[in-house]
Formats: sequence, C-alpha cells, structure tokens
Amino acid sequence: MQRYYYHQCKQSVAHTERSKWEKISIVGYTSAGGFLSQKLTLLEHGIDIERDCILEESPENKQENVIFSVYTGDVDAGFVRESALNKAESFVPASALKVMEGTAWLPNWALSISKNMPQEDRVKLTQAIKELQAGNSVLEALKIKEFRLAHDEEYDVVRKAAGLEASMTE
Repeated sequence: MQRYYYHQCKQSVAHTERSKWEKISIVGYTSAGGFLSQKLTLLEHGIDIERDCILEESPENKQENVIFSVYTGDVDAGFVRESALNKAESFVPASALKVMEGTAWLPNWALSISKNMPQEDRVKLTQAIKELQAGNSVLEALKIKEFRLAHDEEYDVVRKAAGLEASMTE
C-alpha cells in the first residue's frame, strides 16, 4: 500500500486527492518546509488543514520522523521538505511513498545578525558572506547555491501561512 506525503519544492500545484488523507504528520507548526508551505498551498485550494484534518507533530520536530510515520501507516500523509526525501531513501524504499504534489516555495536559510554586534563586525560578516561564490566549499557543505540580501516583504508569504500580518515596509 502506498502512503502519501507532501514536500516543499518549486513546482506548480496539481489537483489534490483529499479523500486519501485525514490524519497528517507535520514537522512542527512553525516549520516552513514541514508545515507552513503545505498549509499555504492547501489554503490556496480552499483546504484548511487545521480545521479539516487531524495534525500530529513529529517527535523532536524531525523530517525523518514524519516519513517514518507515513511509512509505518500511523498517519495518512506527511509534510516534509524535498531534501528530506533524499535522506529517507537510505531507510525507506522509494516505492513505498508517493509525492502527491509540490508546494509553495518559501524563503529559507535566513542569516540574522544580533543588534548588539558592533557595526564594523556586521559589515565584515555581511561582506564575507556576499563574497562566497558558487562552488565554494562552505556553500557546497551547506548545500546552498548562494546568499543574497533579502527584503522583509519576501517573508510575507511565511507570515501569511503562519496567520500573521504582512510586512509594514514599503
């Protein structure tokens, strides 16, 4: 029997088979790739998963625990990010799970700098990160293509999924 799960990726959203699931494992209510992205995508299809489904947070808020819950049949579906699928291949047969659809893309890997850090150090740190080029061993180890400066309004999609107000910046 195949189990179903959603994952975060940059794909268009297809029709959802709602009859296939009602109990869903999520990474955590604040997880961008293990809940908020999927919640936003389903809301755009008129599905309020917090109202219409039974949600279970995974133990220790781990992506692999969501996959295990789906694989063992404890839940009907699970929400994970795409990178979790690659890791899962070593312990769960790919044929045992089915990706139902891709979901909304959300910004990630935000780097925050303390307001207490001296301005001179903030500038040095920001400059060093911006100078990292594709292929750099640091970026490759983190599996990141690049860093760039973000604008606050780019996080409005995350705020929307979390039920928060949009950015006040213009």
